[in-house]
Amino acid sequence: MSSFKIRPMEHPDAVLVARLLTMYLSKTHYANRTLSEKKLPLTIFNTIEDKNRIGLIVEDSEGVARGAFLGGVFESGFFEGLDALEHGFALDPSMRKHTRDATKAIIIAFEEWAKSKGAVEVRYTITSGIPGKTLEQIFDETGYGRCGYCVRKEL
Repeated sequence: MSSFKIRPMEHPDAVLVARLLTMYLSKTHYANRTLSEKKLPLTIFNTIEDKNRIGLIVEDSEGVARGAFLGGVFESGFFEGLDALEHGFALDPSMRKHTRDATKAIIIAFEEWAKSKGAVEVRYTITSGIPGKTLEQIFDETGYGRCGYCVRKEL
């Protein structure tokens, strides 16, 4: 059996997804932001229910969910067609040795889903502040190009 598996997110995954996102965000530039008790569950629910969104789960070799990805497609404000955008991804630290492979598998699964929805572009906006040459290398290896920069400022 493989060391992990990617599958669609389901409603029973909601608690895990909330826990993973909360854990991950607490270690990022967003640690000072307060998660909304109403918005977070609604976002997870909408990700599962909305045909223009996708939630993916990373399961370990035992079938235990250890990672969560959220994304969606939307109409471009300037161009014809749909764009796909990642909304969040968190991987349990116990999966650290599988980070590279699991992240690549998520990227590929999201691309395939976005393409099936008619998307013409996939974008990732990484604003966590967690440094990582590994993530840059993963995007390089999967054919992504850096196309700008992202800045943020808390008010």
